[in-house]
Amino acid sequence: VKIGGFDPVFFHYGEDSNYIKRVQYHNGKIGVAPNSFVCHDRGQKGNINAFNTNAPLASLLYLYTFLDKPIMSFNVVRFSAHIVLLKNILKYTLKFQFRKSSQLICSYYKFYKCVPKIIKSVKVNRNIGANWLRI
Repeated sequence: VKIGGFDPVFFHYGEDSNYIKRVQYHNGKIGVAPNSFVCHDRGQKGNINAFNTNAPLASLLYLYTFLDKPIMSFNVVRFSAHIVLLKNILKYTLKFQFRKSSQLICSYYKFYKCVPKIIKSVKVNRNIGANWLRI
């Protein structure tokens, strides 16, 4: 309960990494249970198209939710992520692969639309408590 639940700003991909960052930020410990396994409650194994579509947005969300960094500040890692994304948009556009370039542009749009949620997320997660849990 000290750390709370998964942060709803992560709709798909990245919520586990964010949770680990929060545990570490609050001086918690991470353990490994090598004999355990997880079974996802879904019929199919992975969806590479969903991953490829959501990965750019998930990467930006991950980079902007560090609790020990100033909220929405720019640093070398964040700047590099934006450069890579912009280069890929340009590359796919010049190759006339408009579906791929439009997916990346949509990721940018969704990211900027999420900025208020990201700011709230970082502020909430810096506090100890049952964050994101309805208990």
